Amino acid sequence: MADHDLDAPPTTTKDRDGLLVAQSATFTNMFEWPDADYKAKEDATFARMKSPIPAPDDHFGWRSWEQEKMRDGPKPVLAKRYRTAVKVNRTNVSVTYDGDNTYRILVHNPEPYPGEATSLRPAVLWFHGGGWAHGSPEMDAQRADYVASEIRGVVFNVDYRLIPEIAWPKNHNDVYHSIGWAIDNAKDYNIDPSRLAMWGQSAGAHLAAGAALRDAVEHKPSRLRHVNLTVPVTHDIRNEPYPLNQNAEAEMAKIPEVLFRQFLNVLRDMTGSDEPSTDPYFSPLRSEIPSHHPSTYISVGGLDRLRDRGIAYALHLRQHGVDTQLEIVPGVPHAYTGENDTYAAKQYWRDQVKVLNMALRFDWEH
Repeated sequence: MADHDLDAPPTTTKDRDGLLVAQSATFTNMFEWPDADYKAKEDATFARMKSPIPAPDDHFGWRSWEQEKMRDGPKPVLAKRYRTAVKVNRTNVSVTYDGDNTYRILVHNPEPYPGEATSLRPAVLWFHGGGWAHGSPEMDAQRADYVASEIRGVVFNVDYRLIPEIAWPKNHNDVYHSIGWAIDNAKDYNIDPSRLAMWGQSAGAHLAAGAALRDAVEHKPSRLRHVNLTVPVTHDIRNEPYPLNQNAEAEMAKIPEVLFRQFLNVLRDMTGSDEPSTDPYFSPLRSEIPSHHPSTYISVGGLDRLRDRGIAYALHLRQHGVDTQLEIVPGVPHAYTGENDTYAAKQYWRDQVKVLNMALRFDWEH
């Protein structure tokens, strides 16, 4: 049997984070046909796990689970490189603003390659995923090193504050503040402040999207050259906009009630309320977008429940005149970038390098 036997019903991948679309032998589109290579390698990962995956609203359980994973050692990006790898130095910087608001940045600073011209470099503000409650710069450090080396630029890996210790908008404010911090400290890192991008994944992509929108509202032109969002949360799912609301009731019925309540608990911990947030920066999909918003690249997984929200946001940006590209990776779930040895993840990271280099290295109108 071939890896992708179109005469046989698909077999599902694991529901690692509760964000896997419901599947059956009759599927609605090829985006949901599981990637056989991904599935086999993810199954092997699950078989090696020492502890079960926590519930979505078990914030501290997730932190402990991630610490256990980190003790297994680093997981370097296995994608082929376009450039010769260089050493990337890491340093921690503590940032305080508006009195007692403090966050940390893990700086990934690549050394120059012998013979390459030394000039002002691009920079990327990086925001990890983790349901707003867990994750850390260290979890993404190998990936950030890879990107810093490949684009020959500095990655500012931001350790924004987490729920439940804080609530919105403090994490949003950390992310937004980091834009100005990078610009103010550009000389210290030999970066060109006009070549500044944002990269975020999942909850980090949500925070990046909101901060990028706010920057476009408050600055013309935007201080950002590019925004890169992977499997983003784009709005408060307690208030789905059209056309997503047309399928919301049927889709939510497929989620076990206990799991759905756990997702709502996370949103309550995030916003401090059981009611949907009305903050435009919390739900950029429901907000007006300035036409000078920076170019945006959105990646979604074909088996991710957030898939259609990411697609909708790409269309929303385009309809406001924003240069927007959309990548749909078929047959993979929400956390697909983390299975480093899969074809899907390897291709993803090579594509990210191409997109970031194109966005930050070329002097076209943006």
